[in-house]
Amino acid sequence: MLVTSSRSRSRRHPSNYVFIDWGPDFQAEHAAAYPELTNTAVNLDLGSLGLDFLLANEASGYFPHRLVKRHVNRRRLRIPSRARTFTYPVYMVYPEARDEEAYEPILQGLRRAAERLI
Repeated sequence: MLVTSSRSRSRRHPSNYVFIDWGPDFQAEHAAAYPELTNTAVNLDLGSLGLDFLLANEASGYFPHRLVKRHVNRRRLRIPSRARTFTYPVYMVYPEARDEEAYEPILQGLRRAAERLI
């Protein structure tokens, strides 16, 4: 999700935007959605550094909800109106030959944990 530490409601500009490399799928979707933000002043491949930069400077950037939720709740960051969100699936790998009874409680626990993250 897009978050900003900027107090103004001006449009995002490459000089006040932090691009975090969240992988090739994000890169492609981001470039399609924001072609003007493909060459920004700050490009990082480590989300925690990007978040630190955002909290120390007036800037915007895309981060997973779980990383910024606390800062949004404390109003250190805000979610701009009409900001596009990018959603990606989560996969689980487990052995083909398994005890279904043993795996059901595990799957239920993972589903409950995933619901808390949303």
